[in-house]
Amino acid sequence: MDATLVQYTGTADIDQLVQQLRQHHELHSAKLRCLLLLLRDGVNTSPYHIFSSGSSPDLVVIVIARTAPDFSAVGIFAPEESSCLSRLEVVLRYKEMRSALWRSAFKVDALPMHLFETVESAAGEFGFQWDPIPVSSTQIMFARPASSASLPECLPSSGLTVRPLDLRHEDTLRHFWSYAHYHPDLDMLLHDGLRCGISAGVFTAEGATSGAAQLVSWAILHHNGHLGFLHTVPAYRRRGLASLALAESTRRCAQSGYPCVAGTGQGSTSVIRMLEELGYVRADPAIWGTFWPSPGNDTLEEHE
Repeated sequence: MDATLVQYTGTADIDQLVQQLRQHHELHSAKLRCLLLLLRDGVNTSPYHIFSSGSSPDLVVIVIARTAPDFSAVGIFAPEESSCLSRLEVVLRYKEMRSALWRSAFKVDALPMHLFETVESAAGEFGFQWDPIPVSSTQIMFARPASSASLPECLPSSGLTVRPLDLRHEDTLRHFWSYAHYHPDLDMLLHDGLRCGISAGVFTAEGATSGAAQLVSWAILHHNGHLGFLHTVPAYRRRGLASLALAESTRRCAQSGYPCVAGTGQGSTSVIRMLEELGYVRADPAIWGTFWPSPGNDTLEEHE
């Protein structure tokens, strides 16, 4: 097994890596490809390391973005074949990983379930503990094939407008996002997502007190490579507003040249229906959570 490690730094390198992933693993690599492109374009403003091992179609890729002091967001791709998992097992223990990955806490957003055991095993050796984000059901990632038809611009009903969000809406998203306290990098997460303009907010004049339209539903591009933050204010639910927000954010994402990816619980039938109506298909079951250094972990200094 060849587990030679390659580190990517330039735009051309990232483009080549994205092309390899798309050619052989379009749906399953969609989230990681989106993350790579967001880093390339400066939409995700984090300092980063990109590593790969192997070649198409048996490529293993690890992306480490430093999203807050002493905290990273990590994306990992490897096919489900045993040879690829074995390569990942070796790569996670390389000295380059000791300084780039095993130096502080890191989260994995939508880690494919078939990779979890391999990553958790390495984490245990380096003195890290898994802390999952509690969810009500198995999470499923959906991706929209590049061959899907273009989506038309949303035409909301009378009294509604749909437009991108901006930094003025940061406090609203922070207030309503039930997972906010699980993300030490929330400031950068929201700032990057709102700054890039790949988002959609549904506004209504109903109930507004100052003459300004009221934000009642939204979705934005998560800077770690997927559409998220989908939410509708409770008083405005069951009106199809989330469908509007998701459709427009998907359209903007595709128009900007990024893979369209979203995740939801297996039991979230309404969101699954919305995604499928927009041309998304199931990719992988996935897991969210953070690997924290265990109390008394004395390996961190060794890996500096």
